[in-house]
Amino acid sequence: MPSQKVKFTNPPVDELVLGVQFDTIECLQTIHLHQIWELYKSEFPNVQEMPPLTPRFETFDDAGRDSVSEMEVNPLPPLRRLWFSSDDEQHLVQFQHDRFIFNWRKRHDQNVYPSFDILLPIFEREFQRLKDFVNKNFEIQLEINQAEVAYINIMQRSDFQKMSHFQLIIDDDSLEIEGMQLFVGEILRDDSDKPFARLIYEMQSPIKQDSGTPSHRLGLTVRGGPAGTDLSSVRAFMEMAHSRIISQFLKLTS
Repeated sequence: MPSQKVKFTNPPVDELVLGVQFDTIECLQTIHLHQIWELYKSEFPNVQEMPPLTPRFETFDDAGRDSVSEMEVNPLPPLRRLWFSSDDEQHLVQFQHDRFIFNWRKRHDQNVYPSFDILLPIFEREFQRLKDFVNKNFEIQLEINQAEVAYINIMQRSDFQKMSHFQLIIDDDSLEIEGMQLFVGEILRDDSDKPFARLIYEMQSPIKQDSGTPSHRLGLTVRGGPAGTDLSSVRAFMEMAHSRIISQFLKLTS
């Protein structure tokens, strides 16, 4: 599905996440992590160590409901997740033994969201560096099993009140609302009606901003399995995910 071409004058995007999960690089050792940083340090010179993310699969039983997949237990302690960030902190590459994630983050009010069409090729370029490194040094191909697109939006109260799904709660003057957290998962199906991904809606409010204006965090995430394990399949999945997120965002805020 092609990316939906919608342009926002002032998009409320605070963060965009483009990520893939792949089969574990079994031969990866701590000594290799410095070599991987060498791939990125010219553009992402700042390094942080973070706890590793646990494997996550969107799986479905025959009725389309979420089912739990059994995870293998490794007797060795997991390698750390590495953050490589640009000097302005807007761009972030995350790597661990089974995950690659690229983030754009709004760090100042002056930062302008570049657009999905600009950031997707950057993700592809940086992930290709990792693929080439793994192929050259370990003689294996990265087998992608999950992909993810996530938009984190910071909404003002006036925007939030337009969301018909939550308007009955917000407009109830008898309630003194201190805070609210909502989590909703929607199953996405392919042309043969087979479930393959989820669209996850997350709402948190209120949150504090430097301006002191009451704001709300709306996260929209599509996560699931691409049609194939290659980068072209990931691109198709991410373009579909972007289009679906934009479509649902417009419904929520119109």
